[in-house]
Amino acid sequence: MPYQKITRENYFERIVNSLKGIIVGIILLILGSVLLFWNEGRAVRARAALGEAKAAVFQIPSIAFADSVLDGKLVFATGLADTDEVLADDPLGIGESVVSGIARVGLMRNVEYYQWVETSTSQTRKKLGGGTETVTTYDYKKVWTDEPVDSSQFQYAQKYKNTVRRPGVQDVTQTASNVTFGAYKIPGFMKSPIGEKEPAEVFLSETAAEYIKANSQYLPVTAYGGTLYLSKSPQSPQVGDMRFTYTQRKPAEISLLAVVSGDTFEPFRASDGSEFWLVQNGKSTPEAMFKGMEKSNSATTWVLRIIGAVLVTIGFGLIFAPLSVLADVIPFLGSIVGAGTWLASFLLGFAWSFILIAVAWLRFRPLLGGGLLAAAALLVTLLYLRGRKLKNESESPV
Repeated sequence: MPYQKITRENYFERIVNSLKGIIVGIILLILGSVLLFWNEGRAVRARAALGEAKAAVFQIPSIAFADSVLDGKLVFATGLADTDEVLADDPLGIGESVVSGIARVGLMRNVEYYQWVETSTSQTRKKLGGGTETVTTYDYKKVWTDEPVDSSQFQYAQKYKNTVRRPGVQDVTQTASNVTFGAYKIPGFMKSPIGEKEPAEVFLSETAAEYIKANSQYLPVTAYGGTLYLSKSPQSPQVGDMRFTYTQRKPAEISLLAVVSGDTFEPFRASDGSEFWLVQNGKSTPEAMFKGMEKSNSATTWVLRIIGAVLVTIGFGLIFAPLSVLADVIPFLGSIVGAGTWLASFLLGFAWSFILIAVAWLRFRPLLGGGLLAAAALLVTLLYLRGRKLKNESESPV
């Protein structure tokens, strides 16, 4: 059932808050500007590092033995990442694993809680005189969550209360300590990509089931649909119920790019100090792996450019916000001024972002940056001259 709450803010309070927003706007403007400039340098360094690696990589014909000649060299190799370690899990402390005992590279336990969650939507209306009235609607529903929800912070905490059947049980990720790659050993930091994630079988042995029945603090526990439930009815869970879902990563064929260090590997270090390595599942080629990293670098560059431009635009919007608040004495006028300030913020934000990127290119890509600025200056000059010509023609007597 939805609940509503009405709050009001007078004209003076809105002006004060909008002036405080200027400080936040300046901070966002600075953060966005720094991000935009840093991102261009990061992209150039990453591309240069990949270029160095391409020129240095050596393809290992066989991983059957560790060749000391390769020590310190960047290599590409394919083969089976294998382990004989059996990873198991006993989340209830019953003395037996609830997942099948097989060799795994990784085993992940994901704990979820059936909880009340609060959602809210707000609608603000401007009032004559510059004040506002905000109607906030709160709604509550029961869902599975990754963390226990603190219901004491709810707007209507007295009616919607959360509990947890067995507190303290958390997500756990296990990784095999010894993963081999032919005659080599995979270091810990390179193990997480090995093997595709897939569901792990969940079960309760007869011994475990008898133990649970004899100890009421564990009741009820059910293995249902590949998931372990602490619930009387997995199909109709109640607030406080929990469930454990398991995923695993089995030994798999991989392709690897890294520097040989004895019988193991370490990241490649470029001349500028940046480091990288790559592990992919399945057979690949050095060319395909480098192409994938180049695409990833390009995608990251554009994502960070967009984030930086958005931060700058929001920053300008907060800086100009007091203008629309001042005009809100007449709500209709305030809406017009507000639309105008956000349009100006959008244009200024993206113009500022382009300028910063151009300046960064002058720093990190001087030839490209200089060429782009020269082309932009030429275009502006041509547009100016064209405008002057049209003006003169319109003013000339027929």
